[in-house]
Amino acid sequence: MSKALKMLILAGFLVTACAPQTADHAVEFPPGAHDPMEIDLPLGIGAAPPIPDNNPMTPAKVELGKQLFFDPRLSSDGTVSCATCHNPVLGFTDGRPVSMGVVDQEGGRSAPTVINLAYA
Repeated sequence: MSKALKMLILAGFLVTACAPQTADHAVEFPPGAHDPMEIDLPLGIGAAPPIPDNNPMTPAKVELGKQLFFDPRLSSDGTVSCATCHNPVLGFTDGRPVSMGVVDQEGGRSAPTVINLAYA
């Protein structure tokens, strides 16, 4: 999957600010914690990111982005999804000094947050 396609999918997912609640991917939050997907994005920017006229945002694209973001089948061994390292509960990061990938392989750095990535 190309970097541009990944960014488009992720941007669609983040711009919606909808909770990722499906039968297969229910997210549990600690007692008293708010759902980080309920925040009003963009954070402090004041306007939504531009959406090309020739590629409008649709509910189907947003849903596809959510499904792909939480789907571990896209990893080489089917165990790691984007949300594994970019966890909505942890501010779209993993809270680790270095990220852990497939087969417990350590990355070279921590997972950066993907909040506001649509502006990158």
